[in-house]
Amino acid sequence: KQLDVKMPIVMNPVFSRDGKSLMVLQVNRSRNLAEMTDGAHEATPVFQSKQRNTFNALSPDASRLAFLSDRSGTFELWTSVRQGTSFLQPRQLTRGLGWYPSSVSWSPDGRMLAVGISNTNQIDIVDARSGAISLLRLPGLEHCDTWNPVWSSDGRWIYLSAWGEKNGIFRASTGPIPSVEQVMNGRVREIRMDGSRALYFEPNYGRGIYRIALDGSDPRPQPIPQLSDVLPARAWTVTEGKIDYFDVHDPLRRFHQFDPASGTITEITEPIPRVAFNDGTISYLAKAHLLIYSEWTEAAGSQIIDLRWH
Repeated sequence: KQLDVKMPIVMNPVFSRDGKSLMVLQVNRSRNLAEMTDGAHEATPVFQSKQRNTFNALSPDASRLAFLSDRSGTFELWTSVRQGTSFLQPRQLTRGLGWYPSSVSWSPDGRMLAVGISNTNQIDIVDARSGAISLLRLPGLEHCDTWNPVWSSDGRWIYLSAWGEKNGIFRASTGPIPSVEQVMNGRVREIRMDGSRALYFEPNYGRGIYRIALDGSDPRPQPIPQLSDVLPARAWTVTEGKIDYFDVHDPLRRFHQFDPASGTITEITEPIPRVAFNDGTISYLAKAHLLIYSEWTEAAGSQIIDLRWH
């Protein structure tokens, strides 16, 4: 039977001789969202917390920030109103997200959010006002893990990556009739949208960023030559047609911008400390010179827990 220990991360279970006690290693990682603004030399926490705050996304009008946090005991979706380069005290939006949520994406009208749940085919659709949760229906992907849902510019589709019985990029209808269409075949991890112009993706266990045109001119993925060796590890976004990213290979942790029109790469910021790769997305508001990302606030720690039951 399943033993629900109500802990975020547990490892190395060991039974006692009589089988009535179980020792586990609980890993605690304190992580905050940090922000960099124009002219700042150091990142500052957006919300102070001793728990983990990850996977953030700014609403389409940039007035609200949504993020995932386990500050209430389990990972839930939280939102905050933006005022300039600061944010008001966040409020908990959901109660009962699937475990473990791994990405957040706003609908184009700002009314809904799509939340991916790790190691499942579950995509939670959350009402941005009430926090009500419904499931996105994915016929044909029942035996797949889905990842990184993002909305189309018209809100009619949610694009996502999947692996398992089927692999590749798919799009699922957000209308009343469930429908899933395959966009491309292959092992894909992160997806980003550039309006209705193009879809960008990061391969799973690979380098580089690829582009798929959405105008029907060429459905084949095209590698971006200037970014062929880049390893963004989730820390990238597409804003106003430009690709903004960190590169794991860059020891200085600078924030870069690639302009497809000119083919040039520029550095947007000075070196940024404690960027958490692989476990947190970024938000970038170019007009406000505001960058929001997940950072390690203190070294990972752990403690041994003794669980007992009858």
